[in-house]
Formats: sequence, C-alpha cells, structure tokens
Amino acid sequence: MRHRVRVDEIPDGGFRYEVDEQTPALRDALRGALDDDTEHHVRAELEVTRRERTVRLDGRLVLSARLACARCLEPVEHAAERAVHVVLLLERPADDEEEQELAPEELDESYLEGDEIDLPELLREQVLLALPVKPLCQEACKGLCPGCGADLNREACTCEGTPVDPRMAVLQGLKIEDDN
Repeated sequence: MRHRVRVDEIPDGGFRYEVDEQTPALRDALRGALDDDTEHHVRAELEVTRRERTVRLDGRLVLSARLACARCLEPVEHAAERAVHVVLLLERPADDEEEQELAPEELDESYLEGDEIDLPELLREQVLLALPVKPLCQEACKGLCPGCGADLNREACTCEGTPVDPRMAVLQGLKIEDDN
C-alpha cells in the first residue's frame, strides 16, 4: 500500500485507503502527536477521489487513547469517532492575494503544495483535531498541590499554609498606611 500518492496517478474511480496504528507510515506520522508511552488505537478508512481541479478525501477516523489528566496526571480514557472530509484544491486562483471571507463549505478546503498527497500526515492532522485540548479525569478535578504534589482528589495536602510565589515574597512586607 502506498502512503504518498501522486495526484496524476489517482485512478478515475478513486481508491480506498485503510490504515491503523500498526501501519509503520501512520505510526511514524503520529510520533509527536501522541506521547510515545501513550496507549492508543487509531483506525482510518478514506475514499480518495479526484475531479478536475480537486482531490476529495472522505471517510472516518476512530481513535481511542489513554491520556494524562491535565490537572492531576491520572489516566483518562478518550474515544472519538470523527468524519473526515477534506478537499485539496490543485490550483490557487490568481486573485488569492487579498483576504476573503470563507463560506462554511470552504472550511475543509486547502491547497495542495506539490503533486503528492502524504496520507499519513493528513491523518495525523485529523488525530490532533480529535484529541481534547485539556483532557480531564472529571470536570471538578482539583489537581495536584503545587507545594507538596499531593493529589487533591484523594487526600489533603500536607503543606503549611499557602505557598508564596518567590517573585511576590517581597510584597509580604509592604505596609499600606491609611490616610484616615
């Protein structure tokens, strides 16, 4: 199975592209998108078709990953199924220099640079879009104590008082006199 496809070699009826995390090209593309120690499963199915000046990629992406909670670092299971609809325009219009407002149907369009499509890289982008910006184990997660590192969801911290930011410590001695 080829993972880089030349546009002029796409057959008239298009072709089907299926990969999962065991595919070396996709595994390489996902390096950096997901931590190396993140347990994950990715499966994608795409229909790649070419029209006169466009290439369409339609299909779905299924992702499951064990991520770290952004507050307490506990494992969080994340599952997503995402429709993939990408339109690659093969030619830039001559008046592309000035800014124009995009119509909703144009949001999935981009211009193809060169004459090859790197399918694993395109799927890497879709995986990044399917991941949460800030994974949480629960909405009310209390996180870790910045002083002692205790998981505040499970135990009270052993710190004595609230730690003072060393950059602000000089302000503790500041006295404000009341004019009245």
